[in-house]
Amino acid sequence: MTEAEPDPPAPTRRRLRLGWRWVIRFSFVLLIVPIITPVVVGVLMIGQRITAPSWIMERVEESAASVLEGGDLQFGEITVEMRSDMHPVVHMTDAVLSDANGTVLARVPEIEVQVSPRGLLFRRAVLVQQITLRGAQVALRRGEDGMLAFAFDTGGDAAVGQA
Repeated sequence: MTEAEPDPPAPTRRRLRLGWRWVIRFSFVLLIVPIITPVVVGVLMIGQRITAPSWIMERVEESAASVLEGGDLQFGEITVEMRSDMHPVVHMTDAVLSDANGTVLARVPEIEVQVSPRGLLFRRAVLVQQITLRGAQVALRRGEDGMLAFAFDTGGDAAVGQA
């Protein structure tokens, strides 16, 4: 009669099973945390306004200057708010638009820009859905020849253009 190898004691098998369970649980946590963290942060940001750092303001102003061909766009403050529908909204206050000569073309006390969350997540691009200007005053006049003259109220002097 041959002797069969004795089974390892029960506590050793149990410890081995418990060890693998902890490894699987730990691995699961390591995989799920990077997925859940942005969702939790997004939910916690709902209704909160976060002020943009100065380097973001400078970058926006530089981009605007390149588009305006020597013109200038300055802001008092830029904040970002996450609305309950998960659409980020950028608030810009005290915006001043100047031409290349330094003449003030427009002053807008508040600009609100609603951004597409899908564009941010999937295209990694800022896709503007809606722009709201508050406090801007624009005067439009149509000439007999069909040309449209417009003027922005800039607090004393009016900038005039034609289209």
